[in-house]
Amino acid sequence: MAAREFAAASSPEDEAEAARLTAIARAHLDSSEFDDAMDEARDALQLDPRNARARAVLAAAILGGSKDETPPPLAVLSEAEGESRSALGLAQKDCFVALVHARIVAVSGHLSAALAAAESCLQQAVPDASAERAQLAAAAADWAFELGEDRRAIARLREHLDFDPNDARAHHRLGSCLLRIAQDPADALAASKAFAHCAELDPKDLDAQRAVVVSMLRASELAAKKGTAAAVSSALADALAAAVALEQRFPKSVEGPHLQGVVYQRRREFAQAAASYQRALAINQEHLPTLLAMADLALLSNDAGNESLPKVTLTPGEWIRRALGADAKNGGLDEKERGKLRALEANWK
Repeated sequence: MAAREFAAASSPEDEAEAARLTAIARAHLDSSEFDDAMDEARDALQLDPRNARARAVLAAAILGGSKDETPPPLAVLSEAEGESRSALGLAQKDCFVALVHARIVAVSGHLSAALAAAESCLQQAVPDASAERAQLAAAAADWAFELGEDRRAIARLREHLDFDPNDARAHHRLGSCLLRIAQDPADALAASKAFAHCAELDPKDLDAQRAVVVSMLRASELAAKKGTAAAVSSALADALAAAVALEQRFPKSVEGPHLQGVVYQRRREFAQAAASYQRALAINQEHLPTLLAMADLALLSNDAGNESLPKVTLTPGEWIRRALGADAKNGGLDEKERGKLRALEANWK
């Protein structure tokens, strides 16, 4: 589609007045006063049809006016996208204009195109520490995250966090992306730091504190693959400390004692593992991961040559039956996992 042509402002005075009206329109937009924003933006465009920011405000206000309709009417979406595309054609390096256009494209269901539009502007615009650039980077990060484009999301999240280091949600998403792509202990430890930042900013975020421990456990797994025993030991020690802190911060949650059990089991400190799991079950007797872990300990303690392992309170079959019962009540296993457990249970009847 060919770009629309717009006449320039007839005088510097008209251009200046159009800029003033655009600022007023933007304030109305930020306050969700969409009709007023449209009026001011249209007045600005009468004076200066090439004012890209006024046209972007108009596009956003057109779409915002239908916010109570989900999805917005096709005619409204088409009009808004047409105006935003024209605005972008006039100012491809303007982060506000690009953000409006990309958001409208995203609302239309084209996240890949929205991400491409946002990144195109970020690559062309002069790097700075402006709020508008940070907002565009944050939006691009959201779309990349939703698309599963972890590496692209990481780059944009880091750019956004350089501007706003106190965004707990962004730290959490950064940790999630780093953990998903981790192929090296350093990657997993970077994820744990991102989750730790989130937990510091939002002390009530149980999931973030839990993710700190999970990331450190992943770091220990990756270190083990590389054969670096010192790194494994260090990661497990850090994981244990984080799991203890988790239990202290959230004493009514099963996660802290359960994850301590996981760490102790990996360190082959089975008595401490069993004790931690039992504390977890005292909080939630149907916690499936803990029941499965206790079944695993029971199986280990019954293997020949493992006489030194602590004898857990139930037989492997009894723990497996409890796990299957918890799964039947609350879910958690897929059919393949369920079949394996039933086969193990049959051996202990």
